[in-house]
Amino acid sequence: MNRVISNFLDSLLNNLLKWPLVIIFIYFSQDLFLYFLLSVQSLTNINSYLYIIGAAIFLISDFRYGNRFLIFEHELTHAIFCFFTFKENIKIDMNPPEQGAAGMCRYSGGSNWAITLSPYFFPTLTILISALYLLPIQEYYPFLDLCLGYSIAYHMKTNFMEFKNNMHGDIQKAGTYFSILILPFLNIIIFSIIFRLIS
Repeated sequence: MNRVISNFLDSLLNNLLKWPLVIIFIYFSQDLFLYFLLSVQSLTNINSYLYIIGAAIFLISDFRYGNRFLIFEHELTHAIFCFFTFKENIKIDMNPPEQGAAGMCRYSGGSNWAITLSPYFFPTLTILISALYLLPIQEYYPFLDLCLGYSIAYHMKTNFMEFKNNMHGDIQKAGTYFSILILPFLNIIIFSIIFRLIS
């Protein structure tokens, strides 16, 4: 049954929705951008400086220690979308034998562009931190605000680095023009949802 659902989702994403989704996003681009701005505005309050401080801490730290974490987080995001699209035998390999690969998410049951591009629009670390706001721990919210700012800066910087370095990997696999067109919209939508949920 999982294989049937998986194949259906692959066909839906790869064949039916791929380019129509880009056209829909372009058509509604002004509304999406306005929604994003309103989401950012709903997030700003007396403590919003903590997000900026958190982002500054990331930019100052230069993230030299995080190469293995960056690779794991990238592959984990692929794995999450494998799970969402009912793939089987999902496994993260941090020491793949393939030349030039620092990490690999292995799975069976076909593929789709959402799996391939997921690390470039799905901020796993930010979403994990955002989920903590749902807990009754208001006294720790200032610390979470710092972490959230840090994670957003982390996603934006690593996203840019990964996009630039993977032009012949994930980006090419999903389609270069398609990736360039859809990723900004997907980031806007995901971050708008996150900001609305935690505001």
